[in-house]
Amino acid sequence: MTLTPEIKQQLCNACKFKRNYFCRKHGDEIRRLVKTRTTCEGWGNAPKPKPPAKAPQLEPAAVDEIRCDVVIPYCQKNLQWLAAAVDSILNQAGAECVVHLIADGFTVPDDPAEQYASHPQVRLYRNEKTIGPYRTMNRIFDRLETDFIAVQDSDDIAMPHRIAHSIEKLRNGDVYGGAMRQFVSHESRDAESLRRLAAVPIHTSGHNKWKLCPNGNILNGTLVMRKAAYQRLNGFADLMGSGDLEFATRCHRSGATVVTDDEIVGLRRLHSESLSHGSIHGDKTASRNAAHETIQQYYEVMVPGCDFRQFGSLSKERYERHRTKPVGNLIEMENLELHVSHACNLACQQCTHFSNFNHKGMISPEESDRQMSLWSDRLLPRYFSLLGGEPTLNPQLCEIVRLARKHFPHSKLQLVTNGFNLQRHPELPAVLEETGCNLEISIHHDSAEYQAKLEPVKQLVADWENSHALRVNWRTSSSRWKRAYKGHGATMMPYEDNQPEQSWEACGSKWCPQIHDGKLWKCPQMAYLSMQAQKHGLNEAWNPYLNYTPLEPACTTEELREFVNRKTESCCGMCPANPETFELPSPLRGKNDARSP
Repeated sequence: MTLTPEIKQQLCNACKFKRNYFCRKHGDEIRRLVKTRTTCEGWGNAPKPKPPAKAPQLEPAAVDEIRCDVVIPYCQKNLQWLAAAVDSILNQAGAECVVHLIADGFTVPDDPAEQYASHPQVRLYRNEKTIGPYRTMNRIFDRLETDFIAVQDSDDIAMPHRIAHSIEKLRNGDVYGGAMRQFVSHESRDAESLRRLAAVPIHTSGHNKWKLCPNGNILNGTLVMRKAAYQRLNGFADLMGSGDLEFATRCHRSGATVVTDDEIVGLRRLHSESLSHGSIHGDKTASRNAAHETIQQYYEVMVPGCDFRQFGSLSKERYERHRTKPVGNLIEMENLELHVSHACNLACQQCTHFSNFNHKGMISPEESDRQMSLWSDRLLPRYFSLLGGEPTLNPQLCEIVRLARKHFPHSKLQLVTNGFNLQRHPELPAVLEETGCNLEISIHHDSAEYQAKLEPVKQLVADWENSHALRVNWRTSSSRWKRAYKGHGATMMPYEDNQPEQSWEACGSKWCPQIHDGKLWKCPQMAYLSMQAQKHGLNEAWNPYLNYTPLEPACTTEELREFVNRKTESCCGMCPANPETFELPSPLRGKNDARSP
């Protein structure tokens, strides 16, 4: 007998698993099943049922082998259910999970996430503004610690075997989706939620195919994937809703190996304020309709051979990761800097880093790793700047950029350069994109000769921007050049205006503390003054400033906080209270070198 959809429908109508228009066995609407499935016991054409599937047979030491990051963004309306979601992940059998809890743009006095602040497997963050779960996943990506990522909704509950089962299925796959049994909790038994439960008691992955997931859905609350596959697809799209549907379609069409089954790996809570059915971003709202329209536009060009990365927004959100901050005991500061090279290919008079005096020396990746590690678990700079000197003179620059991102994952990373040696680092654009590091190019002169020398740099950077997702900022700095000291070389002298408060207010380096020799220094002038003294010998008038004591890594938390918050110090007296601006001569080497007028 040929099983037409009409015959399948008739057989389903007499089946004991039918309830209204829904099949309780397969967890889907019958009208979909008769179009998409080819076999069913109730139709009489299925093979002999297989014995019940056994729980995953984990190899010895599987608890140590199966590790997974679980990302749980949460909103204020779901706070009452957050602990149940987190506990269900921490109680996973056969898997060790690192839980990332992200408050999506809000602060409350009794946030239930705070009870996990000291838990060794939990990391806490807060978005500056509400951005939704998909952008949050992209923001948190570079802070993940394992090779697998799981999505957990903050109002759902994971079954104890969810992660172990999912990763077992991913032995030969990239992305996994399973099934969830839906439920309505006693405190949220609204009529609409009860209706949805009666219609679809079990939600599944893989079977549902409609215009927003034409290749089959992956249920968001069951999604587990390889970190490498997520990065290869450039993460979730920039959508507030239905981002899981677009991502599932992109996985299928890009050739990623998608694995789905009917294993119930979670309990899906139905309530009126969920993201899917709430009044702001839920079904049929203006926000959700706009997301669906965007997704349909994507599908029109999401064809074989296209660049599937263009639909994701991971590369973009990497530049915004500093807007998702960790919650904890890190001390916040505006900026922190590290010299990658003391040498410089330019000679800008009155450089506050003394880079015009032909100093030598470059930091190695190993030494930069050591020095940053002394402070990265205590400080949270809004900006972390790699500079010099000229950082591109260091042949190991790319490795240092990666290390800076590792140590300061929550900061806005920036590489400050004059640009003339960027061609030495062909891997740099990929590293900048990978780490979300801004490229800050300083323009130190407006002469025709300087600008002509800059033209090939502009063309190179334009080529990089065409092939990579970069953020480039061109800084014109020569127009505001100021004197920082009197004289030159061995004859240079401090200003000593005896107005340290006014000097601090006028200082262009007051937000530029340095990591140098593993210690914290107030500013570049204090950090590198000793290099001047060693090279040139300085007048005894500099002795009070050469005796400046930087902050040691062994300092107490109170001492560190006081250093960060400190403004005026006596050492500020070495700089002018009323800085004199002057026209900067050409800094090109061979023109003026380090000479001062």
